[in-house]
Formats: sequence, structure tokens, C-alpha cells
Amino acid sequence: MTTKKLYVDLDLKQRLQYVKVSGIGDPALSQKINERLRGAAEEILDDFQDDLKDLPMGEVREGSTLSSTATVGLRGPRVVSAYYRFSTDAPELGRVPFMTRTSLVIDLATGRELTVRDLLAPRVRTAEGTTDFARVLTRSGPGGRLCEESPPDTRPLQPKDIFSGKPEEHVVDVFPTAEGVTFTLALWKLGYPMSCNGQAITVPYTNLAGLLAPALGPSPHQGG
Repeated sequence: MTTKKLYVDLDLKQRLQYVKVSGIGDPALSQKINERLRGAAEEILDDFQDDLKDLPMGEVREGSTLSSTATVGLRGPRVVSAYYRFSTDAPELGRVPFMTRTSLVIDLATGRELTVRDLLAPRVRTAEGTTDFARVLTRSGPGGRLCEESPPDTRPLQPKDIFSGKPEEHVVDVFPTAEGVTFTLALWKLGYPMSCNGQAITVPYTNLAGLLAPALGPSPHQGG
């Protein structure tokens, strides 16, 4: 779904595209899920618009537009996943700190937003499980590596890199799709060059046996 806003004081337009689900029998649950799906996109665009208030008037080009573009990764039977990209048609706005993308996964039975801890099996939190998980990622990466540029001083994944709630430690984001799970990796935290940052590796579900939580396995893309 797409809506539009106009901020008259800044002469700034906002084009908000977001994911919306239907077919859920409980109206309250449906509303909860859709409010969060919309909010994930709307909150970032609104934060960006608030940041622009600190710029001197005249630095925002007349008729500039902030946009979100939505992609559905997975719809049912257990979860819905949404991916949002954010952009602007005004180059001068690039000086304002701004996220360019975000994603979320929501449990369709409860409306709760799921974290990496909810999406990966408990065994991945162990040293052995993390090693197995990293091995699967590496096999699916470019040329059998996490990144094409792999300097010798990188370090292996540790459980805290996957499950830590601290932004400075968190390396792995999980985004389920119909074809498999896409893992986005902040590899610079492991010693890789910045060119590897944001590396996205998609692994088929069949290669993730024993590494996914019940919310995703087995065959979460079937049904719904």
C-alpha cells in the first residue's frame, strides 16, 4: 500500500509504501500487525523529516520527496517479512544521517516482531552451532567465501556477533523469503574491508536444516 504526505513548512513530500496483510480472522490482531508493518517505514521517514528541520531554510529543494519502497519477503503460514528501502530525489539531503534500508519479521499468530534469537535455532547460540552456521553461510557466499575480499586478519563468527542486542556487536540480520533466508552481514566488524559491509547471502531452506527456529522451519514458504 502507498500513501503520500505533504509537509508544507519544508515544502517536502513523503511517499510511503508499506506492506499490508489481509485474511487474518482476528481484526485486533490484523490491526496490530498492519500498524507495525506501516510504522516500520513511517517512523524512519518521519525521523528524517524531523532532522531536516535543523537545516537552514532554502537548503531543501522545493518539491523534494522522501520515499519508502516495500518488498514482501515471506507471507505465511507462520510469519510475514517486509523489507523497506528509503531514498530521496534531493542530493543535498544526503548530509542528513539517514538509514537506507530496514527489514522486519512478524509472527502472524501473535503480532510480535521477531528477532534473530527467535528465528535461529538455540544450538546456533553455542560455539559449535555458530561454527556450523558460519560454514553454511561461507559455502553459499561468493566463491565459497563470506566476501570476495577476504584479508588474512579476519576473525570467525562468534555467538555474540549473531545474537547481541548491541549495535556495535551485531553482525547478522535474518530476512526470510519464499526461496530461502537472506542473511545480511556487517562484515567490517569481523575485520573485513568496508567494501564487504552489507554483504547479503541467501541460503535455501534445505541447506539450513537444524539451524532455524520453528517459526521458519521446516518449509515456512509453503501455505499461507
